[in-house]
Amino acid sequence: MRENAPRLLLVGAKGMLGKALHEKCRESALFVHAVGKEEMDITDPKSIERVRKEGPFTHIINVAAYTDVDGAERDFEKACRVNAEGAENLARAASTTKAHLLHISSDYVFDGTSQEACEEDKECHPVNAYGRSKREGEKRILAVYPQACILRTSWLFGEGGKNFLSSLLEGFKKKETLHVVADQWGRATYVRDLVDAILALIDATGFFHFANQGAVSRYEMAKWAFDYLREKGVSLTCQRVLPVSKEAFPLPAPRPSYSLLSTEKYTGYVGEAPRHWTQALRAFLESVS
Repeated sequence: MRENAPRLLLVGAKGMLGKALHEKCRESALFVHAVGKEEMDITDPKSIERVRKEGPFTHIINVAAYTDVDGAERDFEKACRVNAEGAENLARAASTTKAHLLHISSDYVFDGTSQEACEEDKECHPVNAYGRSKREGEKRILAVYPQACILRTSWLFGEGGKNFLSSLLEGFKKKETLHVVADQWGRATYVRDLVDAILALIDATGFFHFANQGAVSRYEMAKWAFDYLREKGVSLTCQRVLPVSKEAFPLPAPRPSYSLLSTEKYTGYVGEAPRHWTQALRAFLESVS
């Protein structure tokens, strides 16, 4: 390991993003101490302090979160304990030791009423409890540690986790017809691309957005994946993918209708734009089919 190499504390290492980031760090020969909720309870400052003493760490990367969007409507307090109080606790720990903090947030801090991509300084108006808990976490972090980096992302998919694409692939195997929402738009994010973005921003400060290029609906992603797998000769039970309105699947938590994140700031910082969602989705399908 090179002299003065970063020493990373990865928080939330047992989830899809955490696992992918942990794997990438090991492949890159980066020192990383990865902890899940069993090893560190971010809602408990004493638990954080016990792990922090295993350092020193130069960077804290927080990918831990309460991500049950509909569950947050039923138990906002629980969502806030992790997404707001837990985030603040980590910011205090980072500030105490001067470790740089990178925290993952969400496009759901925006209301999705604009037909333009959201830049980092756009005013936030969350439309659901999950989004409010994530926005509260952002504010608490910056109040404690203004030098932190907050990286917002959207529609995350990838290997080894439950997400829209993993559920879709299961549907392809079990159902002859799939109905997929076609009137909600966003930008999808492949977990492996997000991992690269995190490491590229490891020393950055302030807000950044990252997602794969191109506005897309979930129906468009589903249809693209369906056609791709059929062309590859993959045997599927599914014969049709049909578009429906979001009203066909009423959920406890409202979702933004148009939550596109602008990634121009990220592109300017790293010197390279994210790849298009079709390229990312192809890479994902090749890895799992």
